[in-house]
Amino acid sequence: MRVLTVADVFPTKWGSFERYCAHLTTYLRSHGHEHYLSFTSDPSPLVRAKFKESGVVAVTKDFEHLNIRGSVALFIRAARLRPDIVHLHFYNVVTLFPLLGLFLPAHCFVTYHISGPVSNSSGIKRLVKWLFGRLVGLSLEKVFSVSENNRGKLCGDYQISKSKVMVLHNGVALEDFVVKNWAKAKPKTVSKLVCVAALIPEKGVQNAIRAVRLLKEDGLSVTLDIIGTGDCRQHLQELVGKLHLEDSVKFLGQRDDIPSMLRGYDIALVPSVWEEAFGYTVIEAMAVGLPVVASRVGGIPEIIEDGVSGILVEPHSGEALKAGVQNLLSAEGRLAQIG
Repeated sequence: MRVLTVADVFPTKWGSFERYCAHLTTYLRSHGHEHYLSFTSDPSPLVRAKFKESGVVAVTKDFEHLNIRGSVALFIRAARLRPDIVHLHFYNVVTLFPLLGLFLPAHCFVTYHISGPVSNSSGIKRLVKWLFGRLVGLSLEKVFSVSENNRGKLCGDYQISKSKVMVLHNGVALEDFVVKNWAKAKPKTVSKLVCVAALIPEKGVQNAIRAVRLLKEDGLSVTLDIIGTGDCRQHLQELVGKLHLEDSVKFLGQRDDIPSMLRGYDIALVPSVWEEAFGYTVIEAMAVGLPVVASRVGGIPEIIEDGVSGILVEPHSGEALKAGVQNLLSAEGRLAQIG
């Protein structure tokens, strides 16, 4: 069997989706199947080497947008490759390709990962979405969403029947992670916080920085490492300077070794302010036994049971994040218990 995965992803780092593709390839290969990948851009040398090691047959650069031109180009490629399965990730569900896919001898699936609130469409726009939703229902065998909240957004945006959409939460390969041994952890005078996020307003990193300022004002010794890149880096660095946190907050940029890095911290912050489709950084922290303080938004409450497997706080608030961290630092053994 041939599987073609098409993703609107820039594979410049060895991130969560790239690791997923590699593990899927290894699994398919062990069962005698072939895996082909197509991304928005060429992979970095490290990512390409990892894919080759896992057994990916071919990695191509294509389809920045599945508009009419992109959909036709993907159809031509699939017609030549003749895959048994075409699986789309990170594209809008309603594109021309699934309709063209009716003329291919392949099963076509889409996984919906899009974050944000449900669109408030009305009138003609809502009717058009309803019509497209019906067409999608005819052309796709199944649509997957990564959380129940995400399914609600998908069905609300495109008027697709919930019966057509299956919730399939994201996961991680636990063998990639080493669990933090809290029993052997030495007592610390400084608590190390980490925030792994794209540096865009929706991720709320600015509130994590403000929380550090508030924690220090309350007499707690904490540091924050921010891992990720994005257009807001300069603005966030200016905020660090304005709050006089240069010695406490560091920007580490893009990293390929997140699973091994995480166990060096005490608490992970996930301060998103928009409706997260899922929250991959939450389960990556949980995979190493790291307690998480995260916003109560989108699909995150489907992952964290508040006070049991993490701490949920209201979004848009450095004060709420501060309180969440203080909750974890309030009693001896609390970090290990939640982690």
